[in-house]
Amino acid sequence: TMKGKDNDIDNEKLINFLHQIPKVELHAHLNGCIRESTLLELAKERNVTLSPLLHDLQIGSSAPAAAQPTTAAAAEPAPLEPPTATATATAKINKKQRSLTECFEIFAEISNCVTDLDALRRITKEALYDFAAQNVKYLELRSTPKILFYNKPDIDSDPGDKGTGTDMNTDSSPSRKRRATKKDYIDTILRVFEEFENGASKPERTAGTVTSFTDVEDERKGEYQGVGPMIPRFIVSVNRSESVGDAMENAALAIEYKKQNNKYIVGLDLSGNPFKNKFIDLEPAFTSVRKAGLKTAIHFGEIPCNENNDNDFATEDTKAILSFRPDRLGHSLLLTQSMFDTLDDMQIPVECCPTSNVMTLELAKHFNGDLVNGLKRHPRLKHWIEGRYPISINTDDPGIFNTNSTLELVLLVEAFGLCADGDPSIIVNIIEESVGHSFESEGFQMELKKSIGQYMRLLIEQFHDENLKN
Repeated sequence: TMKGKDNDIDNEKLINFLHQIPKVELHAHLNGCIRESTLLELAKERNVTLSPLLHDLQIGSSAPAAAQPTTAAAAEPAPLEPPTATATATAKINKKQRSLTECFEIFAEISNCVTDLDALRRITKEALYDFAAQNVKYLELRSTPKILFYNKPDIDSDPGDKGTGTDMNTDSSPSRKRRATKKDYIDTILRVFEEFENGASKPERTAGTVTSFTDVEDERKGEYQGVGPMIPRFIVSVNRSESVGDAMENAALAIEYKKQNNKYIVGLDLSGNPFKNKFIDLEPAFTSVRKAGLKTAIHFGEIPCNENNDNDFATEDTKAILSFRPDRLGHSLLLTQSMFDTLDDMQIPVECCPTSNVMTLELAKHFNGDLVNGLKRHPRLKHWIEGRYPISINTDDPGIFNTNSTLELVLLVEAFGLCADGDPSIIVNIIEESVGHSFESEGFQMELKKSIGQYMRLLIEQFHDENLKN
């Protein structure tokens, strides 16, 4: 439990404060944001059998009795409930152990369910709602463009096929004749972004909801209604498992949007299985987007490097990435001491994903899944926080790891005692400084920092006032 729980800080109030404060999310994979309930529905609709090893499923009871239509006109996704101390305490014990290998297996399962633009539209919309419900004010979502079908399977197209599933899995079915392009994939996501920003897919606001960062006078203390405004941006991903040609194609797509002054596309990411492909072979794709004025983020240090062997695959790859010097690095976990020292000198911002890191490194294995104890064993996070290294705190794959943006902050606070004296300034600084690591222009960053800062100050005042009353 938090130091100060009995004297300085009320646990419930601190969790509520961490929920209310504006947040910045820079490392979230779209497919990894899928709600488990949505994955179950899509699997049922698309006749996909999910592995029972990876999901706590009783298909008969957990999945809906009959899959409901998931068209663009479907009902608005309900934002998640605000966290409570009890719910948060439960979430801090993650019973679903996810090794790195299992994560890639889950991603393969999700891809088997998100096979068409209808499903893509749905998971994008739900991801935006779920981040906004955690008071994320600026979001960079990433995904690898895929060639999907236009529509979901039409199970009624041939009465003879009803219930057999054959229509769902063959390209001969009417709904499976037209394949979309990678550009259609990106356009679908960006259209959902636009609808979200224009308010077309936002619930009506009730009195007392925050409609701008500074408009907090009418905010009802401790109440949660609707979702606040959020700025979404998109990072095109390159999947390491795919070919160099795919990487160049994805980079070219990102550049095309940049040339059209599309505000949503802000960079190129390298992710996927770290054992596949060498960065040096994929580097031309990243050099091309850099020349076009886009930013770069690269997953880094996910497999152990060998201090004594420069020819070791991971060591060689890590050195090549550092030499390229991307704008941000993802994770940066399993490096040698000399590489960590180099990073301290270079000060390349790192996208930290606490729950994901604890899970994939299996740091909580000996603590019955206790994420707080696991996070204390993170190879570098404590050092980075104490040294004010440029970091951001992110969710990575909230659907897979059963987490959210508020819970990531709660774990950080508890593992490292960051609000021990009732002073949330370390957390606030990390969030405000992470605005500067976003893939936006300096002018945009300054405006966003100002808006978030003003809103943050009011919430801090309110937090201190409430604690003084105790």
